Amino acid sequence: RHKIKSKRKRFTVGIEAHVRAKLKRTTAPSRSSGTPPERGLSAFPTSLVSTYLASPDQYPKLFSSVSDSSGNVRFEVKKLYDIREIIVQANPRGDTTNRVELISPYSDKYSARRWAEVSQNQQHTEQLLTRSINMQTFNAFMTRTIVRPAPTGVDSLAFFGKPTNKYFLDAYTRFPTMEEVMREYVSTVFVRNRQGKFHFYLIDQVNPTASAFTDDPMILLDGIPVFNTDKIIAFDPLKVKKLEVVNSLYYLGNVSFSGIVS
Repeated sequence: RHKIKSKRKRFTVGIEAHVRAKLKRTTAPSRSSGTPPERGLSAFPTSLVSTYLASPDQYPKLFSSVSDSSGNVRFEVKKLYDIREIIVQANPRGDTTNRVELISPYSDKYSARRWAEVSQNQQHTEQLLTRSINMQTFNAFMTRTIVRPAPTGVDSLAFFGKPTNKYFLDAYTRFPTMEEVMREYVSTVFVRNRQGKFHFYLIDQVNPTASAFTDDPMILLDGIPVFNTDKIIAFDPLKVKKLEVVNSLYYLGNVSFSGIVS
């Protein structure tokens, strides 16, 4: 079940759930048409695009899927409990025109079958009224505990398991910028500035023949993918408690990352 909240979605998620979305590419009209871009956008289904679903959490849980020929994306969500806010996004590094639309799990078609009207016996009217008043009185003056199934087997590790390196930033002298934190403390991550944009390149500590990856890793902030490294560099380092690094090629479903920085 889900409820729309702003541009994100708030879901009641059980042990296993199916989340469906449609990936579309938006294209603006030509400048000669004179139509404002926000009114002239057209959408086309996009295939073979890696899409990610995540929920803000102390222990990151990331789910990936690839869109089919019709642009449909399906996620097998496991071990997410209670009401959570989820973020579904495509990787904008390859194409910034993709956008995600969540598909409602409810059917928009109604049955044509007509049910017989309920006929109420007049001799039960007073009894039903008394029970209704009693129920309203109980709800007004008694606190009711919401019974929810207790989560079992909740993993206290992130989806990537035990990281290669872990840093608790309170154990070090605090620096005023995230760039200094990454350069001074995290020796297995190279910070590079190319054409005015920052990039992280991880050292592959599993493959001895490789020195460093040439692609950006999967960067997570409270479990949410961040594809713009500049946003991490601009983030307040005093708000970061722990930093975990996976210095190896990581596979998640049918996608792979050049390491993980969480």
